[in-house]
Amino acid sequence: MSSAIKPLGRHPDFPECMVVSHGSEGFCQTSPYPTEEQLAAYYESEYREVRNEVPDQEYIRFMDHRAEIQMGYILETSGRSGFESALDIGCGAGRLLNKLGTRCGRVQGYEADKAMAGFALANRTGPHIDVINELFQPENSGIRTQLITMSHVLEHVPEPGTFLRRLHTHVLGSGGHLFVEVPNDPDHWVEKQIKWGIRGLAHINYFTETSLERCLTNSGYEIVSLRTCGLPLDRFIRQRKPKSLVARQLRKLSALLPARPQADAYRTSLSSRENIYLQAVAVAR
Repeated sequence: MSSAIKPLGRHPDFPECMVVSHGSEGFCQTSPYPTEEQLAAYYESEYREVRNEVPDQEYIRFMDHRAEIQMGYILETSGRSGFESALDIGCGAGRLLNKLGTRCGRVQGYEADKAMAGFALANRTGPHIDVINELFQPENSGIRTQLITMSHVLEHVPEPGTFLRRLHTHVLGSGGHLFVEVPNDPDHWVEKQIKWGIRGLAHINYFTETSLERCLTNSGYEIVSLRTCGLPLDRFIRQRKPKSLVARQLRKLSALLPARPQADAYRTSLSSRENIYLQAVAVAR
């Protein structure tokens, strides 16, 4: 890690912890990391409630669109038409699981949230797809697979490099493929999250293209492809900026109107501007 460590402020979800930047590495993290007990208590009592995240029709439409894009990216960059087996860590409502099931002989998903795991299991599209309602532990899983996918997981994992190495050693092995998606969180956006007190993200790691690439390569993976996608980050930040009282009232009124699909927010058109998501496909060396 770079010696140029800069404290940015207290974490909105874990105020007993600070967020620090590692300067030119483009990596921010929570210091110290919340304990396992603190993380478990937060996810059980606040995370979904603060985010207002439930598998309703709009949410599933968005997740299906995301899964379609992710699956296409995995196949295109890996040069494969499918895999014998796949593991989705943090599978949520199971939409990527079902998409993987069309290209893989056996698919397993791990999801710690009981409600999401139950939804994924009830809506799986084949008996070769399994859902386990547990926090994934590489050493204890007994799983060996050709593909691991993690969508918006690595930003929540203490010591992400260590976790990636554990996956390499105990689950994937040399030659296996890894797909990772995380938020794109440069310093200026992390600083605004802290300043505006944005709760419900619960990120304890904040990645940029530079730091995600470095984390993967230092953990024993060779990058096949790394890209940004989604809304331009500057536009997304403007949307999250605290609104005036009038703007908040208008937003409440607009929420009463029929919901518009969010799928177009997950576009993959690249531009010279930063975008809100980072995606990487890598091979275990």
